[in-house]
Amino acid sequence: MEVNQELPQLEVVLKEGLKRLKPHGRMCVITFHSLEDRIVKKIFKEVAVPKKVDKRLPSLGIENLEYQLVNRKPVLASKQELDTNYRAHSAKLRGIERNECNGQETN
Repeated sequence: MEVNQELPQLEVVLKEGLKRLKPHGRMCVITFHSLEDRIVKKIFKEVAVPKKVDKRLPSLGIENLEYQLVNRKPVLASKQELDTNYRAHSAKLRGIERNECNGQETN
C-alpha cells in the first residue's frame, strides 16, 4: 500500500469521482482494510454530513447539501455470504448520492 501510494491515490480518485457524478448519480465503494475505509468515510462525511455549528444559529439543513449518504453505516457481509465466501469478512460497502445541484451544470 505504501510503496504504490495507494491510499493517497484513493483520496484523489474519490474526490475526482464525486465531482463527476451527475445529479442522482451514486458512487459505491467496497473497502477491505481499515485504512481504506477511514479515507472513504472521511471524504464522504466531508461532503454529505452537515457541519456542526452552535445550536442557537440556524442550520443549512440537509436539503442544501450537494451529496447525501446512501446508508448511515456501511453494509457488511451477511452470515450467509460469510459461509460461502470467508474473504468477505472485512468488506465494507459505503455509498453516496449526488443531490440536485440547484441549477448548476455538471460535467
